[in-house]
Order: sequence, then structure tokens, then C-alpha cells
Amino acid sequence: MGATHGRGSSLRRTSFENKQQLSEKVAAYIREGIMVGQFRAGEYIRTERLAEELGVSPTPVREALMLLGSEGSVRWEPRRGYRVVPLTTRDVGDLFRVQAFIAGELAARAATELRDEELDLLEETQAKLEQAERDGDFDLVESLNYQIHRTINS
Repeated sequence: MGATHGRGSSLRRTSFENKQQLSEKVAAYIREGIMVGQFRAGEYIRTERLAEELGVSPTPVREALMLLGSEGSVRWEPRRGYRVVPLTTRDVGDLFRVQAFIAGELAARAATELRDEELDLLEETQAKLEQAERDGDFDLVESLNYQIHRTINS
């Protein structure tokens, strides 16, 4: 699925082959697209174009947009379609608080479930991450941070 949306950006890869809850999968795709800037505030999301790009019929895309409309992520404008609603500072703060809560819960569970070797590896990785941050190696910081979260989440 190498299609693009708007401004020539590549679509994120995802599977739309399982028909179960397809509209929810499309909604999750659009929701994430809004968060990462694929669908920008004020932009209209064209149902038929997106359906074609995702390889699905327009119906699950319309259903997804109605769901996102009820959540406040997009707004229906008569004779124009669905438009992406701008995120507020409060929205971003709420998202970070939810992420922090979930990460904290997973870390608490991991602390009781991880073996000593895994905990040692996490400590070593954290030390490397802190050194990479001091060195200004932000690609390494990102990679090590991902490794830590992947270990905890697993």
C-alpha cells in the first residue's frame, strides 16, 4: 500500500484486510494521522480518495469519520465534508497524561515480572541513554528509549 495523501507524504502502513471492525481500524488510522500531522488542522478528509488509498470501500471511511466526529476530532460541514479540528494545548496535555499513566502502570507491572537479568539490562540501557543525551546523540537517545519501552511493554 504505497499510496499517498495530500502533500506527497507516504501513508503509514497498516492492514485493512480483516473486515471485522473495519470502520474502527480506519478511525484509528485517521486518528493517528491527525496526531502525526498527516491530516492537518482545517484540512478536509475526502472520503472516496482515502477509501481508494486504503483499499477499502467508502462506507467504513464514512463510518470512521462519523465516529471521529462524535469524538470531536473532525467536524461535519454540510456540502463540504469532514474537516480536521485543531488540537488544543489541553488536548496535547491530556494525551501526554494518558501516555504517562499507561507507561507508569506498565513499568509497575514490569518491576514485579522482569527477571534480574532483564532489570540489569534496563539499568545498563538507561545509563547509555543518559550518556547519549549528554553527548547530544539524539538518534541514539531515541533508539535506546524505544528499547527500554519495548522491554517494559513486553
